[in-house]
Amino acid sequence: MPIAFDADSNIFKLDTAHSSYLFRIDADGRLGQLHFGGRISDLAGAAYLQPTSGIAFSPVIKGARNGSPAHSLQEFSTHGACDFRLPSAIVRTLDGTHTTDPRYVSHTLSGGKPALAGLPATFVNALHEADTLAITLRDEYSGCEFILSYSVFTDRDVIARSVMVRNASNHALRLERLMSACLDLPERDYDLIQTSGAWARERQIFRTPLRPGTQTVDSARGSSSHQHTPAFAIASRQANEDHGDVYGLSLVYSGSFTCDVELDQIGNVRACAGINPIDFEWLLEPGECFQAPEALLAYSAQGLGGMSRQFHDVLRKHLISPRWRDQKRPILNNNWQAT
Repeated sequence: MPIAFDADSNIFKLDTAHSSYLFRIDADGRLGQLHFGGRISDLAGAAYLQPTSGIAFSPVIKGARNGSPAHSLQEFSTHGACDFRLPSAIVRTLDGTHTTDPRYVSHTLSGGKPALAGLPATFVNALHEADTLAITLRDEYSGCEFILSYSVFTDRDVIARSVMVRNASNHALRLERLMSACLDLPERDYDLIQTSGAWARERQIFRTPLRPGTQTVDSARGSSSHQHTPAFAIASRQANEDHGDVYGLSLVYSGSFTCDVELDQIGNVRACAGINPIDFEWLLEPGECFQAPEALLAYSAQGLGGMSRQFHDVLRKHLISPRWRDQKRPILNNNWQAT
């Protein structure tokens, strides 16, 4: 099975053909990341995976891994709850409180991949082409629920992620930030790779070492356009086209977006991607939902070329309209005033 859950260790394990993605329900109910990288075959043995970090002199919370959320690798990061890094979500209540700290409630496993209401997303043609995990988290401060969705394609090395927010309280809430994906990586030397540009010089490749603080690739133009691409890669310092570890993230979204990568004080990396918080606020009445765009995650041990091929494979089969997917493309005369 591409997705498995071990009830003894509370570990979720998502497997593609060549990679594994593991996280667990911690004692405090938060979701803690364990591994994203090469394939791990032993689910029971995954319980011994325990990423640790150095001392950061941050507030300690009982039940939190390593004593503090500020030390932990998280699957859906919090806000105003002792983790001072990039938050996955911010929900503000009517009294102005915006602490957002969701905890595990339940999860379901199903075949296939559901569509995202009102948004473009990858799809499957049959139930056996993907499995989907849906995890419900609840924030006791606001009464808001977050449904994290993970779909693993049986024939592709890519994981699709999305988040839906539901107001399960009896009062209105203001959604101020919602990231489609949060990826925490343990201490290591990484480069950030992005593509940016302008008219007639689109998609220029920029590769820079991660530095302490936050590096951002974003657009508040209402569309992604050619200035910045809603995608990025985090690569080991030695990675090239054919060799080395590379983590890729691409949003299936063309509106205003942000891709933020933060290197904290003890060397851990957090990457978040989703709707740009600039000019974004959504009023959620009781019972209403808000769906975030989809994000695609890929890991390659075969360098940048391996990551590119993984994305190309899934986009060709699971995103392009079936009307054109297997057809010769129509010819477009794009020569401006000449005709």
